[in-house]
Amino acid sequence: MTTLDALRTISDLLSSQHIAEPQAKAKVILGHVMGDTDIMANVPEKSWHTMLRMANRAALNEPVEYITGKSYFRYLELDVNASVLIPRHETEQVVDTAINIIRQNGYKTALDMCTGSGCIAISLATETQVSVSATDISESAINLAKHNAQANSASVNFFVSDMFTDVSGTFDIIVSNPPYVSESDYDALDPGVKDFEPALALVSGDGQDHYRIIAQQAGSYLNNGGALVLEIGADQAQDVAELLRQSGFTNIELKQDYQDRDRIVTAYK
Repeated sequence: MTTLDALRTISDLLSSQHIAEPQAKAKVILGHVMGDTDIMANVPEKSWHTMLRMANRAALNEPVEYITGKSYFRYLELDVNASVLIPRHETEQVVDTAINIIRQNGYKTALDMCTGSGCIAISLATETQVSVSATDISESAINLAKHNAQANSASVNFFVSDMFTDVSGTFDIIVSNPPYVSESDYDALDPGVKDFEPALALVSGDGQDHYRIIAQQAGSYLNNGGALVLEIGADQAQDVAELLRQSGFTNIELKQDYQDRDRIVTAYK
């Protein structure tokens, strides 16, 4: 069997189970096991069995990032497991927005809340000069984020905290991709998300519980002139903006994602 044969076989298997983007996922599995190999190279039997086991997991809707244990975000290679969300492309835009604000205002300190894999915090630490702290309610997530920071030569102060409960001091910018799926919408999520990614990192009551906490408390942890950068659900822009407005934040702006959906809210103290 050649690598091309393996690619076609895995892609056909995933297609037969109606898995989205079967060829792309087959390529991820093949690349993880075989590395950068010529398409006509022979596949060792042991490698083929490894790929087949991975393909069978993918055929059950398990995300390939969990299967390979790897995810790629901006300039980073991150380890991921079922204790953290898989980083999304939309969150890369959150980082872009935060970096621009940091550079424009000469900010020195940042807090990443609900850090998960650490993708936002590590990106800020490696792409800017800010001193970064990051929190998550999950100790497993924090441990993984610490590992990812070390692997990417990033200096980040990670610690466990339920939102602001154990946060001290103030920051120039707070960035967060908090849980924002409502309990009613959770059941309708794609099986690859609902059945494998952590509900703790997804569900937020009616979808806005975490935004209410941020709107009510973030001002106490922001320096004057500091900024707030939040990822939001595509239909939450006006509600989140109003929560921030009622809490005294100013210069509230919405930014769109790659599909022109409202995805980011920025605001200032």
